[in-house]
Amino acid sequence: MKFLGVSNDEWNFIAEEAESLLIDRGIGQHVIGLYPSGNRIFGDINAIPELICIYIDTPHKLLDPFEEHSIEGYHTTQNGHNILFCDLFAWIKKLRDVNQTQNSMVRKFIHLIPSMLAAQYEDEQLSIITSVAADYLEDYGWDFPQIAISKKINDETNIDELINDACYLRARYILKTQNIFAPCININWDTIEILKDISDKTIIEIDEQLIYSMTKGKKDIEKTKLNYYRKYLIDSFSPIIMTESKENKSKLSHLVKNYLLSLL
Repeated sequence: MKFLGVSNDEWNFIAEEAESLLIDRGIGQHVIGLYPSGNRIFGDINAIPELICIYIDTPHKLLDPFEEHSIEGYHTTQNGHNILFCDLFAWIKKLRDVNQTQNSMVRKFIHLIPSMLAAQYEDEQLSIITSVAADYLEDYGWDFPQIAISKKINDETNIDELINDACYLRARYILKTQNIFAPCININWDTIEILKDISDKTIIEIDEQLIYSMTKGKKDIEKTKLNYYRKYLIDSFSPIIMTESKENKSKLSHLVKNYLLSLL
């Protein structure tokens, strides 16, 4: 069986690399979640497989009031795999900041993947936390800054960025309209969700071209078509409603605290 065009054996090998790095470099205590990430999740056959590794930090750091909980960042293994190490506290803090942040990490769904994408490995308690996190993000209007970024991209932007943005917007549209997180549009790797409730036949035709392009590894779609496609999807997000999401925020905080206490 292959997931995102990569065999289970290779994913397991990358997972082992993540655990070794965690221990060897003293990053944290133990792994609680591993998830595929990077442009591979959109179906880019040329993208190197990447992982998000959510981990629990060592007890002395968790109890130190002066310790900052920030995303550790990417580490590259000897075999060229990028692994993003993210402490559970740091990931939760990232959820709070996403509707104020315009950066590539958010646009790669770093905050959303643990809640929505099939895990390579996930602790049972973390599954409960990520479920509540998904509700929190939806209430919080997390994609407002990201749509603003999409509006700034134009004909002068290179084709790679245009395609990446189109893939981002497509995944977000399906999530909004169908409540399904389906970023992969490579028909060799996965069943492709179709765009629903779209009457514009031109959009459907461009969507088919985008799927074909990603599947074949060719980036030969006309920029004018991609921008027409992108603009249509961008307009579909208006208005974006944001709430404080106090109930889910409180629930999320409670779950994380109890989980950490159970491990100490």
